[in-house]
Amino acid sequence: MGQRSCGRSNMFYLNYFDMTTTTYSTPDLSREVHTVLSAVSELEGKYGQSYLIDFLRGTTRFGVRDEGHPALEQFGAMVDGTPDYVRRMIQALIREGYLLITNKRFGTIGLTESGRSHLENPDSPGITARMMRESAFIREVRRHLKRLRSDLAKDSNLPPFRVFTNYCMEEMIQRKPTSVSELLEIPGIGPYKANLYGPAILGCFADVSKMMATYYEEQRKKKAATPSHQQVKALFEQGHTVEEIAEIRQVKSSTISRTLDTLHRVGEIDLRPYIRESVPTAAFEQATSWFLQREEPQLKQAYEELGLDYDTLRLCKLYVADLASSEVELAKAS
Repeated sequence: MGQRSCGRSNMFYLNYFDMTTTTYSTPDLSREVHTVLSAVSELEGKYGQSYLIDFLRGTTRFGVRDEGHPALEQFGAMVDGTPDYVRRMIQALIREGYLLITNKRFGTIGLTESGRSHLENPDSPGITARMMRESAFIREVRRHLKRLRSDLAKDSNLPPFRVFTNYCMEEMIQRKPTSVSELLEIPGIGPYKANLYGPAILGCFADVSKMMATYYEEQRKKKAATPSHQQVKALFEQGHTVEEIAEIRQVKSSTISRTLDTLHRVGEIDLRPYIRESVPTAAFEQATSWFLQREEPQLKQAYEELGLDYDTLRLCKLYVADLASSEVELAKAS
Protein backbone atom coordinates (compact mmCIF):
# COMPACT_ATOMS: atom_id res chain seq x y z
CA MET A 1 0.00 0.00 0.00
CA GLY A 2 1.41 3.38 -0.97
CA GLN A 3 1.83 6.22 1.47
CA ARG A 4 -1.45 8.02 2.01
CA SER A 5 -1.49 11.81 2.07
CA CYS A 6 -3.33 13.61 4.82
CA GLY A 7 -5.04 15.77 2.23
CA ARG A 8 -4.95 19.44 1.38
CA SER A 9 -4.19 21.98 4.10
CA ASN A 10 -7.23 23.98 5.11
CA MET A 11 -5.98 27.30 6.43
CA PHE A 12 -9.49 28.72 6.70
CA TYR A 13 -10.41 25.94 9.11
CA LEU A 14 -7.37 26.69 11.25
CA ASN A 15 -7.94 30.45 11.21
CA TYR A 16 -11.62 30.04 12.04
CA PHE A 17 -11.06 27.89 15.09
CA ASP A 18 -8.23 30.08 16.36
CA MET A 19 -10.67 32.97 16.58
CA THR A 20 -13.65 31.20 18.15
CA THR A 21 -14.34 30.23 21.73
CA THR A 22 -16.79 27.91 23.39
CA THR A 23 -19.26 29.04 26.03
CA TYR A 24 -19.72 26.72 28.97
CA SER A 25 -22.74 26.56 31.30
CA THR A 26 -20.80 27.00 34.55
CA PRO A 27 -17.27 28.23 35.40
CA ASP A 28 -16.18 24.94 36.98
CA LEU A 29 -18.49 22.61 35.02
CA SER A 30 -19.57 20.79 38.21
CA ARG A 31 -22.87 19.57 36.78
CA GLU A 32 -21.24 18.19 33.64
CA VAL A 33 -18.51 16.47 35.66
CA HIS A 34 -21.04 14.74 37.90
CA THR A 35 -23.03 13.65 34.84
CA VAL A 36 -20.06 12.04 33.10
CA LEU A 37 -18.85 10.28 36.24
CA SER A 38 -22.36 9.00 36.93
CA ALA A 39 -22.62 7.68 33.36
CA VAL A 40 -19.35 5.75 33.69
CA SER A 41 -20.63 4.30 36.95
CA GLU A 42 -23.96 3.29 35.38
CA LEU A 43 -22.15 1.58 32.51
CA GLU A 44 -19.96 -0.23 35.08
CA GLY A 45 -16.76 0.88 33.36
CA LYS A 46 -17.22 -1.55 30.47
CA TYR A 47 -17.17 0.81 27.49
CA GLY A 48 -14.88 3.16 25.63
CA GLN A 49 -15.05 6.82 24.74
CA SER A 50 -17.16 6.55 21.56
CA TYR A 51 -19.87 4.51 23.27
CA LEU A 52 -19.82 6.79 26.33
CA ILE A 53 -20.26 9.87 24.14
CA ASP A 54 -23.22 8.33 22.32
CA PHE A 55 -24.75 7.23 25.62
CA LEU A 56 -24.48 10.71 27.14
CA ARG A 57 -25.86 12.38 24.02
CA GLY A 58 -28.68 9.84 23.69
CA THR A 59 -27.70 8.92 20.14
CA THR A 60 -27.31 5.59 18.36
CA ARG A 61 -24.70 6.58 15.81
CA PHE A 62 -22.68 3.45 16.59
CA GLY A 63 -25.69 1.54 17.86
CA VAL A 64 -26.22 1.78 21.61
CA ARG A 65 -26.39 -1.84 22.69
CA ASP A 66 -29.71 -3.25 23.74
CA GLU A 67 -28.75 -3.83 27.36
CA GLY A 68 -31.32 -1.54 28.91
CA HIS A 69 -28.97 1.45 28.63
CA PRO A 70 -31.56 3.87 27.20
CA ALA A 71 -33.51 3.40 30.44
CA LEU A 72 -30.58 4.50 32.63
CA GLU A 73 -30.68 7.92 34.29
CA GLN A 74 -27.74 9.48 32.44
CA PHE A 75 -28.75 8.31 28.95
CA GLY A 76 -29.12 11.50 26.91
CA ALA A 77 -28.17 13.69 29.89
CA MET A 78 -25.84 15.74 27.64
CA VAL A 79 -28.09 15.74 24.58
CA ASP A 80 -27.30 19.40 23.90
CA GLY A 81 -23.54 18.86 23.97
CA THR A 82 -21.62 18.28 20.75
CA PRO A 83 -19.54 15.09 20.46
CA ASP A 84 -16.40 17.24 20.64
CA TYR A 85 -17.59 18.94 23.84
CA VAL A 86 -18.33 15.61 25.56
CA ARG A 87 -15.03 14.12 24.35
CA ARG A 88 -13.04 17.02 25.77
CA MET A 89 -14.88 16.70 29.09
CA ILE A 90 -13.97 12.99 29.24
CA GLN A 91 -10.34 13.71 28.35
CA ALA A 92 -10.13 16.44 31.01
CA LEU A 93 -11.46 14.03 33.64
CA ILE A 94 -8.85 11.45 32.62
CA ARG A 95 -6.05 14.03 32.84
CA GLU A 96 -7.25 15.21 36.26
CA GLY A 97 -7.44 11.68 37.66
CA TYR A 98 -11.20 11.16 37.95
CA LEU A 99 -11.35 8.62 35.12
CA LEU A 100 -8.79 6.14 33.83
CA ILE A 101 -8.26 3.77 30.93
CA THR A 102 -8.77 0.28 32.33
CA ASN A 103 -8.02 -1.58 29.08
CA LYS A 104 -5.42 0.10 26.86
CA ARG A 105 -6.15 -2.12 23.90
CA PHE A 106 -9.80 -1.10 23.67
CA GLY A 107 -9.71 2.20 25.56
CA THR A 108 -12.24 1.11 28.18
CA ILE A 109 -12.98 3.91 30.65
CA GLY A 110 -13.52 3.40 34.38
CA LEU A 111 -13.69 5.42 37.58
CA THR A 112 -10.69 6.09 39.79
CA GLU A 113 -10.93 6.30 43.58
CA SER A 114 -11.13 10.09 43.20
CA GLY A 115 -14.00 9.68 40.76
CA ARG A 116 -15.92 7.37 43.10
CA SER A 117 -15.23 9.68 46.03
CA HIS A 118 -16.62 12.62 44.10
CA LEU A 119 -19.84 10.74 43.32
CA GLU A 120 -20.30 9.84 46.97
CA ASN A 121 -19.39 13.28 48.31
CA PRO A 122 -19.76 15.86 45.50
CA ASP A 123 -17.45 18.83 45.76
CA SER A 124 -15.81 21.16 43.28
CA PRO A 125 -13.65 18.92 41.06
CA GLY A 126 -11.58 21.79 39.73
CA ILE A 127 -12.46 21.12 36.10
CA THR A 128 -12.74 24.44 34.32
CA ALA A 129 -13.36 25.60 30.79
CA ARG A 130 -9.65 26.42 30.48
CA MET A 131 -8.74 22.78 31.14
CA MET A 132 -10.93 21.71 28.23
CA ARG A 133 -9.31 23.99 25.68
CA GLU A 134 -7.22 22.42 22.95
CA SER A 135 -4.54 23.95 20.79
CA ALA A 136 -5.07 24.50 17.08
CA PHE A 137 -2.36 21.88 16.48
CA ILE A 138 -4.27 19.18 18.37
CA ARG A 139 -7.52 20.00 16.59
CA GLU A 140 -5.85 19.89 13.18
CA VAL A 141 -3.98 16.63 13.86
CA ARG A 142 -7.19 14.97 15.05
CA ARG A 143 -9.03 16.14 11.94
CA HIS A 144 -6.27 14.83 9.66
CA LEU A 145 -6.02 11.50 11.49
CA LYS A 146 -9.77 10.94 11.30
CA ARG A 147 -9.74 11.60 7.57
CA LEU A 148 -6.72 9.33 7.11
CA ARG A 149 -8.38 6.55 9.12
CA SER A 150 -11.52 6.81 7.02
CA ASP A 151 -9.52 6.60 3.78
CA LEU A 152 -7.43 3.67 4.98
CA ALA A 153 -10.53 1.82 6.18
CA LYS A 154 -12.19 2.21 2.77
CA ASP A 155 -9.03 1.04 0.99
CA SER A 156 -8.87 -2.08 3.17
CA ASN A 157 -12.63 -2.64 3.39
CA LEU A 158 -12.44 -2.48 7.19
CA PRO A 159 -14.41 -0.60 9.85
CA PRO A 160 -12.43 2.50 10.97
CA PHE A 161 -11.77 1.19 14.47
CA ARG A 162 -9.84 -1.72 12.98
CA VAL A 163 -7.31 0.75 11.55
CA PHE A 164 -6.88 2.41 14.93
CA THR A 165 -9.35 3.10 17.75
CA ASN A 166 -10.31 6.51 19.11
CA TYR A 167 -8.27 5.76 22.22
CA CYS A 168 -5.25 4.91 20.09
CA MET A 169 -5.74 8.13 18.13
CA GLU A 170 -5.92 10.24 21.31
CA GLU A 171 -2.73 8.62 22.57
CA MET A 172 -1.01 9.48 19.30
CA ILE A 173 -2.21 13.08 19.55
CA GLN A 174 -0.90 13.42 23.09
CA ARG A 175 2.47 11.73 22.43
CA LYS A 176 3.10 13.28 18.98
CA PRO A 177 5.24 10.43 17.58
CA THR A 178 8.02 11.38 15.18
CA SER A 179 9.35 7.91 14.37
CA VAL A 180 8.18 4.32 13.93
CA SER A 181 9.84 3.36 17.22
CA GLU A 182 7.79 6.00 19.06
CA LEU A 183 4.66 4.88 17.23
CA LEU A 184 5.23 1.31 18.45
CA GLU A 185 5.03 2.54 22.06
CA ILE A 186 1.39 3.54 21.57
CA PRO A 187 -1.20 0.95 22.70
CA GLY A 188 -2.93 -0.57 19.70
CA ILE A 189 -0.03 -0.01 17.27
CA GLY A 190 1.94 -3.20 16.77
CA PRO A 191 4.63 -4.00 14.17
CA TYR A 192 2.06 -4.90 11.50
CA LYS A 193 0.11 -1.64 11.77
CA ALA A 194 3.28 0.40 12.21
CA ASN A 195 4.61 -1.02 8.94
CA LEU A 196 1.28 -0.70 7.10
CA TYR A 197 0.04 2.66 8.38
CA GLY A 198 3.08 4.19 10.09
CA PRO A 199 4.38 6.37 7.21
CA ALA A 200 0.93 7.87 6.62
CA ILE A 201 0.33 8.52 10.33
CA LEU A 202 3.73 10.15 10.81
CA GLY A 203 3.11 12.11 7.62
CA CYS A 204 -0.01 13.62 9.21
CA PHE A 205 1.98 15.00 12.12
CA ALA A 206 4.68 16.34 9.81
CA ASP A 207 2.13 17.94 7.47
CA VAL A 208 0.24 19.64 10.30
CA SER A 209 3.46 20.86 11.94
CA LYS A 210 4.56 22.39 8.66
CA MET A 211 1.16 23.93 8.08
CA MET A 212 1.06 25.39 11.59
CA ALA A 213 4.55 26.84 11.25
CA THR A 214 3.55 28.49 7.96
CA TYR A 215 0.32 29.80 9.44
CA TYR A 216 1.91 31.35 12.51
CA GLU A 217 4.72 32.82 10.45
CA GLU A 218 2.13 34.54 8.27
CA GLN A 219 0.33 35.86 11.36
CA ARG A 220 3.59 37.21 12.81
CA LYS A 221 4.40 38.98 9.55
CA LYS A 222 0.97 40.62 9.52
CA LYS A 223 1.45 41.81 13.11
CA ALA A 224 4.96 43.07 12.43
CA ALA A 225 3.67 45.21 9.57
CA THR A 226 1.10 47.05 11.69
CA PRO A 227 1.77 50.72 12.62
CA SER A 228 1.99 49.92 16.35
CA HIS A 229 4.70 47.28 15.80
CA GLN A 230 6.62 49.52 13.41
CA GLN A 231 6.55 52.39 15.94
CA VAL A 232 7.99 50.07 18.60
CA LYS A 233 10.65 48.97 16.10
CA ALA A 234 11.66 52.58 15.45
CA LEU A 235 11.96 53.35 19.18
CA PHE A 236 13.98 50.19 19.78
CA GLU A 237 16.39 51.03 16.95
CA GLN A 238 16.83 54.50 18.48
CA GLY A 239 18.25 52.78 21.57
CA HIS A 240 15.30 52.96 23.96
CA THR A 241 14.88 50.22 26.56
CA VAL A 242 11.76 48.11 26.90
CA GLU A 243 10.69 50.14 29.93
CA GLU A 244 11.21 53.44 28.12
CA ILE A 245 9.26 52.27 25.09
CA ALA A 246 6.45 51.07 27.37
CA GLU A 247 6.30 54.47 29.03
CA ILE A 248 6.29 56.29 25.69
CA ARG A 249 3.61 53.99 24.31
CA GLN A 250 1.63 53.97 27.59
CA VAL A 251 1.42 50.18 27.72
CA LYS A 252 2.83 47.40 29.89
CA SER A 253 6.45 46.29 29.49
CA SER A 254 5.24 42.78 28.76
CA THR A 255 3.35 44.11 25.74
CA ILE A 256 6.53 45.68 24.37
CA SER A 257 8.46 42.47 25.01
CA ARG A 258 5.93 40.47 23.00
CA THR A 259 6.04 43.05 20.21
CA LEU A 260 9.85 42.89 20.04
CA ASP A 261 9.62 39.09 20.08
CA THR A 262 7.39 39.18 17.01
CA LEU A 263 9.64 41.68 15.20
CA HIS A 264 12.68 39.51 15.93
CA ARG A 265 11.05 36.29 14.73
CA VAL A 266 10.24 37.79 11.32
CA GLY A 267 13.73 39.26 10.95
CA GLU A 268 12.83 42.94 11.38
CA ILE A 269 15.25 43.33 14.32
CA ASP A 270 17.98 41.27 16.03
CA LEU A 271 17.30 40.94 19.74
CA ARG A 272 20.26 38.73 20.65
CA PRO A 273 22.71 41.53 21.54
CA TYR A 274 20.00 43.26 23.55
CA ILE A 275 19.18 40.03 25.42
CA ARG A 276 22.83 39.49 26.41
CA GLU A 277 23.16 43.07 27.60
CA SER A 278 19.83 43.48 29.41
CA VAL A 279 19.44 40.13 31.21
CA PRO A 280 21.64 39.75 34.34
CA THR A 281 24.40 37.21 33.74
CA ALA A 282 23.30 34.79 36.46
CA ALA A 283 19.68 34.80 35.28
CA PHE A 284 20.74 34.49 31.64
CA GLU A 285 22.95 31.45 32.29
CA GLN A 286 20.37 29.80 34.54
CA ALA A 287 17.46 30.27 32.13
CA THR A 288 19.27 29.46 28.87
CA SER A 289 20.73 26.31 30.44
CA TRP A 290 17.26 25.26 31.57
CA PHE A 291 15.69 25.81 28.12
CA LEU A 292 18.53 24.01 26.29
CA GLN A 293 18.04 20.88 28.39
CA ARG A 294 14.37 20.45 27.46
CA GLU A 295 12.79 19.30 24.23
CA GLU A 296 9.53 21.24 24.69
CA PRO A 297 10.25 23.96 27.27
CA GLN A 298 7.24 25.81 28.67
CA LEU A 299 7.39 29.28 30.20
CA LYS A 300 5.04 28.33 33.03
CA GLN A 301 7.21 25.39 34.04
CA ALA A 302 10.34 27.53 33.85
CA TYR A 303 8.68 30.18 36.02
CA GLU A 304 7.68 27.61 38.63
CA GLU A 305 11.10 25.95 38.74
CA LEU A 306 13.41 28.95 38.34
CA GLY A 307 11.40 31.76 39.92
CA LEU A 308 12.49 34.27 37.27
CA ASP A 309 10.01 36.77 35.82
CA TYR A 310 8.21 35.99 32.59
CA ASP A 311 9.86 38.80 30.59
CA THR A 312 13.33 37.43 31.39
CA LEU A 313 12.27 33.87 30.63
CA ARG A 314 10.64 34.87 27.34
CA LEU A 315 13.84 36.61 26.19
CA CYS A 316 16.06 33.70 27.20
CA LYS A 317 13.80 31.20 25.47
CA LEU A 318 13.97 33.29 22.31
CA TYR A 319 17.77 33.46 22.55
CA VAL A 320 18.01 29.67 22.93
CA ALA A 321 15.69 29.15 19.94
CA ASP A 322 18.01 31.28 17.81
CA LEU A 323 21.04 29.42 19.13
CA ALA A 324 19.48 26.09 18.12
CA SER A 325 18.64 27.47 14.68
CA SER A 326 22.23 28.64 14.21
CA GLU A 327 23.56 25.21 15.13
CA VAL A 328 21.29 23.58 12.56
CA GLU A 329 22.49 25.96 9.86
CA LEU A 330 26.13 25.28 10.75
CA ALA A 331 25.51 21.53 10.61
CA LYS A 332 23.96 21.85 7.15
CA ALA A 333 26.88 23.93 5.90
CA SER A 334 29.56 21.54 7.19
